[in-house]
Amino acid sequence: MRKFALSLAIIFFLSVITMACGSSQTSESSGEQGTENTNENNGGKTIQIDTAIFHSETDPFADTWKEWVQRVEELSGGSVQVEPFYSGSLISNADTLNAIKDGSVGMGVTAAAVMSGQIPALAQLEVLGAYPNDSDQFESLVNEIWPLLKDIFHQQEVEFLWFQGSPGAVVISPDKFFKTPEDYIGVKIRGAGRWQTEQIKSLGGNPVAVDIGEMYLALQNKTIDAALSLNTLAYSFKFYEVAPKVTDLRVPVNATFYLMNKKVWEQLPEDLKMNIDELGKELTFKSYRHLHDIQNKAIEDLKANGAEVYYLTDEEHTKFISQMSPVFEQLAATDGEQEKKLAEIMDKYRNPN
Repeated sequence: MRKFALSLAIIFFLSVITMACGSSQTSESSGEQGTENTNENNGGKTIQIDTAIFHSETDPFADTWKEWVQRVEELSGGSVQVEPFYSGSLISNADTLNAIKDGSVGMGVTAAAVMSGQIPALAQLEVLGAYPNDSDQFESLVNEIWPLLKDIFHQQEVEFLWFQGSPGAVVISPDKFFKTPEDYIGVKIRGAGRWQTEQIKSLGGNPVAVDIGEMYLALQNKTIDAALSLNTLAYSFKFYEVAPKVTDLRVPVNATFYLMNKKVWEQLPEDLKMNIDELGKELTFKSYRHLHDIQNKAIEDLKANGAEVYYLTDEEHTKFISQMSPVFEQLAATDGEQEKKLAEIMDKYRNPN
């Protein structure tokens, strides 16, 4: 009898543990549907969305992202709760798009360079000089390409929310500035990704693949002669110690996109979807101006630490962009109607005259 009672107790205990684990799993994972709890808004549901973020919580890109999260939670009356997982702690940057598509995560951010192999049109927003450096022109471009980006990502069964541009592209070198295309000829230059590699080739340089964590030693040991970078990275990694010659190219590079799983998006009320779309465009504009300020501060920090900075003149900038035109033409060589339209618009802003 005592054995029977003990058996019943064990069965009961295991049942409680099983139910508790099931409850915990539901409340922590967004999955395809997101987590739903009782709330007075959104038909009595609270949706928790786990979000994969490749950068750190203190990265400048996180500033406007945090505002987006706060504003969405306010717009939803608390019915949407976003749970960010920084520094690739939820899933890798390379796997983020597919994880959003299949519902492994409810939302995420990843870069054009990471997705362009799967979505070739996004290479248009990956390359050096992809879009205008000027904030006003950037906003005009965004207004034109916004509906196209929506359609392109809809084809991937994900919802495009907004994106952040990356101003502040520079070439860093131990001993020279890069004022003209001739300055690149025969130079070993570190670039990131397929299309930056092609751009370096178009300038006459020899692209070299080097992990960013190894760039300091590569510059110090002359494994590379120069490297493409951003002002902020050149400062935070102290590249100015081994490469104090900084050429500001006056171009942006490689946009980052914020995307949501389709089924999670479909759970949201229509008025909230409209508000989120308007918010996305607003913060796309705001973040670009904010990141310009951050990059400008980084330039001053570089100077304060002994770096010499040269800014391309208007004429030099025009020659720099023109020299890379074969790469832009290669990007535009597509059979897709939407991709062609995107290429036409992007080219118009790269060559306003």
